[in-house]
This record gives sequence, C-alpha cells and structure tokens, in this order.
Amino acid sequence: MISFNRYRAYSILAACATLALPQLVRGAEAQNLRVGVAKVDVTPKDIRGIISVTNKQFAGVREPIYARALVMDDGSTSAAIVAIDFVEFGDTMPLRQRIAKELGIPADHIMIAPSHDHSAPRGGPPTPNTSSMQGRPQSTPAYTQQADDTIVEALRKAKASMQPARVGVGTGEVDINSYRYAYANGRWRTAYNPDGPAYKVVWVLKFENLSGDPIAILMNYAVHSNVAAGARDNDNMIIGDLAGTAERYVESHYQDKVVALWTMGAAADQYAKFSKEGDPTWASTSSDEMIQVQGKMLGMEVLQVALRMTQMTSAARIQAAERIVPCAMNIAAGGGAGRGAAGGPGAGGPGAAQPQGQQWQQQPQQQTPQLQPGATLDLHMGLIRVNDVAITSVSGEVSLNIYARLRKESSLKDTMMITLANDRAGYIPDEANYDRMGAAFVRGCAEDAIIKSLTEMINATRQ
Repeated sequence: MISFNRYRAYSILAACATLALPQLVRGAEAQNLRVGVAKVDVTPKDIRGIISVTNKQFAGVREPIYARALVMDDGSTSAAIVAIDFVEFGDTMPLRQRIAKELGIPADHIMIAPSHDHSAPRGGPPTPNTSSMQGRPQSTPAYTQQADDTIVEALRKAKASMQPARVGVGTGEVDINSYRYAYANGRWRTAYNPDGPAYKVVWVLKFENLSGDPIAILMNYAVHSNVAAGARDNDNMIIGDLAGTAERYVESHYQDKVVALWTMGAAADQYAKFSKEGDPTWASTSSDEMIQVQGKMLGMEVLQVALRMTQMTSAARIQAAERIVPCAMNIAAGGGAGRGAAGGPGAGGPGAAQPQGQQWQQQPQQQTPQLQPGATLDLHMGLIRVNDVAITSVSGEVSLNIYARLRKESSLKDTMMITLANDRAGYIPDEANYDRMGAAFVRGCAEDAIIKSLTEMINATRQ
C-alpha cells in the first residue's frame, strides 16, 4: 500500500500545480473548441417499486436529482460526459448506442457517470452476475425508461446549445474524505480510519465562452456520496447528498448559468470524513448538517480553483476510445460475484433484509445464478483526451492505489479517473489490499487490465 505521506505529497504538488497550469495545447492556433451543457430533472415521477441501497422502497423525494450533460467538439471529434445523481448504473452500452444513433456521438466517446449517491435510485437493469443483482438498489422498467430518456434529452439539449469555448484545468485540495477500512478483531472492517491513505486532490475542468463567462465545470474527487448512511438516516428519502450539494453550490454561485458536473474518483476505499457509515462519533448528529458542510467545502474549493484559473485555450484536440476486457469473476459463497466490503454496511446477499409491499411483489428481486469457476465479466475502460488532459474511466469502484499507479505510469501529467462509469462491476481493490473489501474479479486481472488498457489508450493518442 502506498503510504499516507506520499498521498499528502501528491496533494501538495497537485495544489501547487494550479498556480502554474501547463499549456493545454502547444503550437495550435485554431479556435475550434465548441461546448454545450444541459441540466435535466431526473427525479422519479412515481417512486413505487424503486428500491434504495438499503434494500427498501424509497419513502419519498426530499430534493430533486438531475442528469447533467457536457458535450465537447473540436470540429472532427465529439465526446460527452453525463453526470447523474444516481447510486449506480447498469451496462450503458445499449443506451450509448441509442445516443450514437439519435445524436451522432460515438458510443465509445460517451461516459455516463453516477455520483454514487447512496440516497438516490439506480439506472438501468443490473448487469447479469454482478453483485448488483442481489442486495442492491433496483428500479422499475418505467423509471429505467424515464432515466434513459432524460439522459438522451440532456445530451440533445447540450448538443443544441454548443458554442465556441475555452477550456482550462486545475487542482485544489479539500479535506473531506478518509480511508474507510480499519483492522480490528482479526479482520478488516468498514470504519473511519484517519491514518489510512486518502487522496485530497479535487480536479477541475472549467469551460467558458469566448467572453470569459463560465458555462460548465467538471469536478472529480475521491469520496463516497453517502453521508446520509445510505438513506438510513434520512427516512429513506431521495436526496442529492454530498455530491448534489457540491453541484448545486457551484451552480448557485453563478446564478445557475453554469452546469456543474460531479464525478467520483477512485473512492472504493474513500468515505466521507464526517459520516455515520462506520463512525459512531456522529450518532446523534444530523446527516443534513454534515452533508451541507462537506458539500459546500468541496464546492468552495472547486470555485476557488476555477476562479484562479488563467490559462485557458480555445484550441483543442479531442480524442476518445474505449476498451472492454473480460476478467474472471470472484465467486463468493452463495454463488454470486463478490458483494460488499467485508463486514461493511450495504453488503447484500442471502442474509440481507428483503423489501416488503405490494409494489415489490410486482417486481420480484432477481437472483444471482450459480456461477462456474472461470466465469467472466466485462470491465469497461474509457478515455476522453482534451489536449494534454486525460479523463479516464472505469466501470467499477476502484481503490485509491490503482489510481495512484495510473498517475505514476501515465504519459500525461494531468490524468484523472472517473469511476463507476458505464456500468457497475463491483469493488475493484488493488492487488496489495485485495482482501480488505469484497472484489468483483479474481486476483490478478483487474488492476493490471486497468493500468495496461488506460496507459495504452493514452499512448495511442500521442502517435
């Protein structure tokens, strides 16, 4: 495991880098970048049968949730990122193929990234044989269709609003995450661990029009958006939690003339610093207070990075690619893929509480079939390169050490990672700490597949 001090060093260096941002494009003079953004309400119209991460039907909606879309084009290549206030999403390939057909954005140039808000619904049906098939949130076919249609609508509006733009990159540092595992009673458990590694850097991509007015801000930070303890401390109501609060804070600063897109970094082992998950300190504290404090702290740091960003360019080269690698699944007791963290909240499986009520009877819970050794599951890796910035993505919850290795081996200094993008394979621990959390894949495939695929895709864009 990479030491906490090394992560602190990375954070300090990254924060300093924002004071002298690298030139995004060298020798290019064309003003060819065009950008469009949109924000569309994706709140369920009917919550009946929509199951939360606590395996219970949602009780209601306390605040709206959104799909936020960003479309970029350099005159020859287009790419899109959708940030959606969902806990997770199934395999997005059918949806991305629909987008390609209707809007002309190539399917492998699209990242659909849920915020991993534990107090929000899921999108798409669970991918067969994943841990999401059992003991995880589920949505009705009607809401799945609503979510898909909303994403298409958001991208359609974003594409229609495209205008000449400039882009810049920067980083800041904010202390709202913590390592989520601690060793006790002979095993690793979900618990607040301030001595473990935590990556405090927030990545910020700012897009502005040629008059200098911001139009979109993309943020990336390694933390679970689960301050409300998976809706357990929220009467099972739908809310935006930490991620939604940060997005709204940034947008409100610009009088809602900017769309702020939250994306989750390598946060499989990164929980909110102040959360009821694994930390009894806050048993009597309102989750609302902790959500507001941490969401606004993150939003304020994002704003500070954006406001001091001076090196912007309208000359852009956009490149995108996707690689899909099958990895052998980790066959857990009971026949399913590796489920939750060992002993951690939210773990599903045969012992999990089952939802009740007439609506649930209309949508029986899908059972994970028995799997044979050697069964595989596709791992999706994506890349959107904007000049010298690499936006990478992985279809699972990735541990911090894997991202640290990617940063070290990437040929581009500015490399960020969006996780849970385009599917939820499950937890993807690094090899050194494989036994600390439930794992979607057997040891020996996922980490190397991620590093090899992403570095090769990045290198291919340098040809």
